[in-house]
Amino acid sequence: MSRPSSKAIYHQRKDYALAVLKQQWDLRHYVEHLLTLHVDSKDIRDVDDCIMQLKMLEAQGRVWGQDMILEVKDHELLLSDTESKEELESFPLDSILRCTAVLDSCSYDSVLAITMQDRNRQGISILLFQCTQSGAELMKTNLEKAVKEWKSELESQHTLRNSLETMLSQQRPIHGIQDSFGPPQPAPAFDQHYYPKQRDQPEWIDDRRQKSQDLDRDSEILNHVLNDIELFVGKVKEASGSLNTKKKMAKKKGKQKGVLLPELEYQDCFRKIKYACNLLGKLKPILQEPNAPELLQLLFSILSFTMSSCPWSDMASSTISPLLTKEAIDLLEENLEGEDHATWKMLGTAWTLTRAEYPNGQSVPTYLPTFSDGWVPPLPARESPSPMAQQPEDSEGYYSIRPELMQAMYEFQARNHKELSVRKGDMLEVLDQRKKWWLVQNSTGERGYIPSNILAPADQEPSIENGMNQGPREPPSLRLNSTAAEVTEWLKDKGFSRITVKSLGVLTGHQLLEMSQGELRVICPEDWRRVVFKLSAVKTSLGINPHD
Repeated sequence: MSRPSSKAIYHQRKDYALAVLKQQWDLRHYVEHLLTLHVDSKDIRDVDDCIMQLKMLEAQGRVWGQDMILEVKDHELLLSDTESKEELESFPLDSILRCTAVLDSCSYDSVLAITMQDRNRQGISILLFQCTQSGAELMKTNLEKAVKEWKSELESQHTLRNSLETMLSQQRPIHGIQDSFGPPQPAPAFDQHYYPKQRDQPEWIDDRRQKSQDLDRDSEILNHVLNDIELFVGKVKEASGSLNTKKKMAKKKGKQKGVLLPELEYQDCFRKIKYACNLLGKLKPILQEPNAPELLQLLFSILSFTMSSCPWSDMASSTISPLLTKEAIDLLEENLEGEDHATWKMLGTAWTLTRAEYPNGQSVPTYLPTFSDGWVPPLPARESPSPMAQQPEDSEGYYSIRPELMQAMYEFQARNHKELSVRKGDMLEVLDQRKKWWLVQNSTGERGYIPSNILAPADQEPSIENGMNQGPREPPSLRLNSTAAEVTEWLKDKGFSRITVKSLGVLTGHQLLEMSQGELRVICPEDWRRVVFKLSAVKTSLGINPHD
């Protein structure tokens, strides 16, 4: 064999060095977990006390170690089994307070001590690992680097959120809309929804003006949507603080956990978040300071906060209208990462499919937003004023004029005093159509709310086909008395894999809610974390301790 050239040797050495350095900086190492100690201000106060306890246990032959993989993934410190790769425990990176390398203190000569804030923020734990393979010093450096980068990212998110809150509080429009299309044009009024062409004016100038008007309109709507979302978050925080001050008193009186805000306000927030995603998808090419990905990041931080505070665990995933547009879904796919992407996918088909893809999507009513300040968006510049104007196939959120007198195509039975029972074929006067449930009045003067998708124009014949007499389908829920078939439907609705549905679908609601995390790990190793998350929300809504 001929000797490699000097240039070939140089490139081989360069590739080798890069590979070695990458391996050193990749935080995925085999370690031996020695013990975990809780700081109690008595016997255990710091890392030195933990090392002293380790030496005592070692002298007595009572150290029970376990080999495992320590790695950083999705902004969490994960501990996994070396053979099955089963996750043993996880810790958020921002809960790591400090890392300490302890060398040559005993037979365990390379110990990494990680001081952690407990999840409930009420205590501190110190984990000790023997790092024979990689060395405690190197692992300490790598872990500190990962924590620093994540905290820097959190600070950037916080700065972005504060900037947006300031922008919204000043009620200034989002930059970039008017700049892209010349001087601002007046918003079209309801009776002046288009500009007539001048005799000598080229057609492309009129199209450009109409496009500018529509973009100005959409940016104005987006500002109002974001403002309402921010107002809702402020109300939740204020109500949460008020609720916490009364928590002890409520426990003494044996009262149940109080609801922060009315159900309709939570539902309206989830709808506006979806609607904002559609607007961002449309305005993405021209949004600046902040741009569409930055606003999307803020929306999902608000979405996570709202979901965690919402007393109705399935409300977000069961919020169907408005369905997302293709542009919005593309924006989410391209920009969401880590926990935000997992949260989005976890919400199921109502958040991941367009109107064309969603089952019976054309029957889902178009979302008509209302705003806290009473503002009503103007009609799009291109929209016809005809009462029977049809919506675009994949559009969401545009106002259209509908007939006031409509006919019930299906029977609906009221479930409370706010709703109205109607029979198929009843002629109803529509009094308020701004939400998914419309306020109607029947021929006897009775008023109440009914689902908007059971109504049709007065001259349309009620359907007599098989299976068409049923009202809108409610999303399946999980209860203690749910049958195995109902559990299966609930699992499918939440978007779990086929094998998870098949494995857990044989259980009743009581049996599923009684399962431990360990049992779920064995039965559905791929989805067990999502199952635990969903069951925890259901247990909370049913008044069951999620940790039981």
